Amino acid sequence: MNEYFILPKLKKLKYLLLVLPILLFISCSDEPNSTGYGLLNPEDFIEIRSFDTTRDSVHQEFSQLIQVENFGAARRILVGNYKNLTASALMRFEFLFSEEIKKLLSENKITLSAAKLKVYPIYRFGDSTRTNFSFNVHEIKSWWDSDQFTADSLNPSHFDFDNSPIESNFLDGDSIVTCTLPNDKVLAWMKAIADTGIKNPSGIYLKPTANFIRGLGAIGTNVKTSTLEVVYSKNGTSNDTINAVTVADVHVVTTTENYNDPSLIVLQSGVLAKAKLKFDISRIPKDAIINSAVLELTRNLSKSEFGTSFQDSLYVLRLTDTSKISIDSNFAHVLVQSRPDIYEGNIARIVQDWLNSGQNFGLLLSTRDPEGGVERFAFESSNSADFNKRPILKIYYTIRKD
Repeated sequence: MNEYFILPKLKKLKYLLLVLPILLFISCSDEPNSTGYGLLNPEDFIEIRSFDTTRDSVHQEFSQLIQVENFGAARRILVGNYKNLTASALMRFEFLFSEEIKKLLSENKITLSAAKLKVYPIYRFGDSTRTNFSFNVHEIKSWWDSDQFTADSLNPSHFDFDNSPIESNFLDGDSIVTCTLPNDKVLAWMKAIADTGIKNPSGIYLKPTANFIRGLGAIGTNVKTSTLEVVYSKNGTSNDTINAVTVADVHVVTTTENYNDPSLIVLQSGVLAKAKLKFDISRIPKDAIINSAVLELTRNLSKSEFGTSFQDSLYVLRLTDTSKISIDSNFAHVLVQSRPDIYEGNIARIVQDWLNSGQNFGLLLSTRDPEGGVERFAFESSNSADFNKRPILKIYYTIRKD
């Protein structure tokens, strides 16, 4: 007596995929075996199909957006001007005083002979022919939090700084940039820090004047960070040196560009220019198993620009809402450069989830190093005049034959 087992639809498909290699091996025999499996053709059970947005004339759409985020934990502090970009930085210092120094400061028995700001360049973006780097130093008058400060925080209604710059003797170098700060100003900061009953000074604002952008060593990294070196004397005795350490730093990047060129997808670090991209995949059966889904973007070489060191890859994230920028962090993929003008990556998990959930809100594209520089990745958009250069999604999927 023969027994038959009826498997649920999905389990049956998985079962067939599991035994497929066995069936392929058996089907190569010249004669059917005693069980009769040699009479079965694996192609009778499943079918592998392809879906290509260029071949199948699939509708796609994109839109640009700017996200305002905080760069309080950035690995570089950016300062400078370049084209339509302006990068400014804020720093706050802390002195570690002995009890003796605190007492002498309170008694006005400390005299300063020099105060020097030192910053350490580790990155450059912009015109390579320009050599003179500079910025103005302004005293900040209002308290700020490096974990919350964004480009919007520069609004004069809640960010106050002295309009008169306080630096002098600016010296630009490849490995270190220095400038002198007023002795009386720095001494006042030292006294405020030594007096535990007074709120610490709010720090300094670096306002760029150079026509290119530099990245400076930031706190929390393994590179040299900005310091304030002070030479002082006690009661007229010989000079001694003390260094204030950076306890908070942050930068903000603003731009006058509106990113409204319909032929380009622009992803830019620093200003956090990102893009939403959506493909219509309704032609793929809902019960399909996605084998691969390769997203391909064609870079516009003339409209892209990069600094001295950067992450040459992109993030592709699954959007979960259309009205706001909401993503599912469990679905994050990377696009890498496969050819000089092509970036590609397999987003099969995202596409499979679109089918499984029945919800396709599209993709969010961004750079992988949003705060470390101002790299500009420009790609041909869904409206590109060259149809073959538009974003491409190539999908291979398996379905069960009825």
